[in-house]
Amino acid sequence: KDIIHKLETAYGYKYMNISRECYQETSSLFNQTLYAHNSSVKNSLIPKKKGLPTEIYGGYSGNKDSFFVLVKIVKKRTNLYRIVGIPTRELAKLNSSNNYNQALNKIVESKLCLKETESFKILIKRLLYGTLIVDNGQKFRIGSFKEKHNVQQLVLQLKSMKYIKFYIDGGQNYFTDVERKKLEKQDRDKCLLYVFDDIMNVVNKRFTLFDMSKYEKDGDSLREKFNCLDFNDKVSILSDLLKAFHANSDRTSITKLKITNLGRHQAGKNGITLTTNAQIIYQSPTGLFERRIKIKDL
Repeated sequence: KDIIHKLETAYGYKYMNISRECYQETSSLFNQTLYAHNSSVKNSLIPKKKGLPTEIYGGYSGNKDSFFVLVKIVKKRTNLYRIVGIPTRELAKLNSSNNYNQALNKIVESKLCLKETESFKILIKRLLYGTLIVDNGQKFRIGSFKEKHNVQQLVLQLKSMKYIKFYIDGGQNYFTDVERKKLEKQDRDKCLLYVFDDIMNVVNKRFTLFDMSKYEKDGDSLREKFNCLDFNDKVSILSDLLKAFHANSDRTSITKLKITNLGRHQAGKNGITLTTNAQIIYQSPTGLFERRIKIKDL
C-alpha cells in the first residue's frame, strides 16, 4: 500500500524531470538504396561520386543531416525563423574549412533558395537531434529539419491503468483473487470504452501536437466508431493508441478508425518554422537544470 501511495503521488505531479540524449549524426551520408536515373525520385537524387551526374548515372536518395542551424530569413514584410539541416556529407568540408562561418553560410544559402529581395542570418550555429523546443504551447524535440517528436508522456487514471493491465496486457496474475473476480464481473467492453475516453480526454486537453478532430470529418466520432467494434479490435486499437501517444517518435495507422500516420508530426517540405515566442531548451543530464534561449532575444 505504501508503494501504491507513492506511485499515486508521483502520477499526480504536473511535471516530472525527464531528459534525453541530444546527438549529432556522423555516420550515414544518405540512404543506401541506389536509384536509376529515370526513377520517380530523380529530382532529389544525390550523385554516387563526383563527376557522375544523376540524370545519367542515377544516385542515392534521402539526404542525412548531421545537425541543424536556426536561421532568420528576412523578407519584405516579415521575418521567418526556420530550422535548416546541415548534410553529413558536407561535414568534412565544413570542419576542414579555413573559415567555418563562411562555409556554413554557403551550405545554408544553397538550401534556402532565397529571392533577390530576401536575406538570412544564422542565429544558432548548432542544434542537435533531440533538442527540446517550446513554441506557442507545443513542446517537441527535433527529429529532423521537418519532423517534430512528441515529448509529452500519456498519464492516465489509475482505474484506466488497471483496465489496461487486466484486459490488454494480460496481467491477471498481478491482481488479488478478490480484485480479479470484480474485474471479471464487469462489462469488459465498457471498461475499454472508459480507457478510450480517458486517453482522448488527456490528448485533446494536453497534447497540442495532435489534432484528433481531423479524423472525424466523415460525421462519425472516433468514440462511436470505437464503440461499434468487437472486443479484440478494441484491444488492438488501444494498444496502438498507447504507442502513438508515447513520448517518442513512434507512429501507427489504425485502419478501423481511418487513422493514418498517427504520431508523425511533419512541418512540410520547407522544414520547421518557429515563432518569436519559441524557446530553445538545453537540459542537464539529470533534467534538474536547464537553460532557455528565447528567439526574440537573439
